[in-house]
Amino acid sequence: MSKLKQFFTRDKLTAFGIHLALSLLIFLSLLFVILNYWYPSPLFTTDGGWQVLRIVVLVDVVLGPLLTLVVYRKGKPRLKLDMTLIILLQVGALAGGGWVTWKERPLFVALVDNELVPAPASLYVSAGNGTELLDRFGTRNTRIIRVNLPEDLAARSQVLSRAMRAGRPLYTFPDLLVRPALADFQREALSLEELAARDAKAAAEVARFRARHPDAEQRFVFLPMRSRFALWVGVVDRDSLQLVDVLDIPVTAKL
Repeated sequence: MSKLKQFFTRDKLTAFGIHLALSLLIFLSLLFVILNYWYPSPLFTTDGGWQVLRIVVLVDVVLGPLLTLVVYRKGKPRLKLDMTLIILLQVGALAGGGWVTWKERPLFVALVDNELVPAPASLYVSAGNGTELLDRFGTRNTRIIRVNLPEDLAARSQVLSRAMRAGRPLYTFPDLLVRPALADFQREALSLEELAARDAKAAAEVARFRARHPDAEQRFVFLPMRSRFALWVGVVDRDSLQLVDVLDIPVTAKL
């Protein structure tokens, strides 16, 4: 017991507490920006916001303060060097995680044929496009922009061939992007009844959503959604035509 008391000195615990508090403050500030600007709900869930942040949490909130708890001792030689290295490790993890999260943030949700597809900034910007071109469609990342494919099969084939030759998704071509109308969502919309009939898990997911939104069919349109990590059912508000939620039901588009 005396050895534990010698290790967990008041100075050491104070340093640990201050370090933990500052680390949490910085992380929560980053999380606020991510949840409100880069990955507004439900994009944080669908597009892997948490996958990157787990590393930031591990290094910035857990590992950094724990290293301080281990190495800190008042009057210790090279204490400043040890603390500097710990802080540099944290700053590196925070900057790296923040950069990747910002670079991969969805700029908008593309409506491609009958499917919703979040469009990551990395692909859109690397194609030479400026994000200011998207401002006419709104400012929130949950805005939905339709990829306008020709009805004529020959013309459609030319557009698809153009995208394949460039090795780019269709939503990275600004000349194909148009503002959607409610009718564009209703053509192949899914009903909650057919979703609930898929299996027990889907029925439970639909029941939970209906409990939160008794007037769901009147307020929303439901479409298949394909993110980088999974399949979902996207919930689109009929008035704003924005993505407002997702159902954890893997559904592919009816082509």
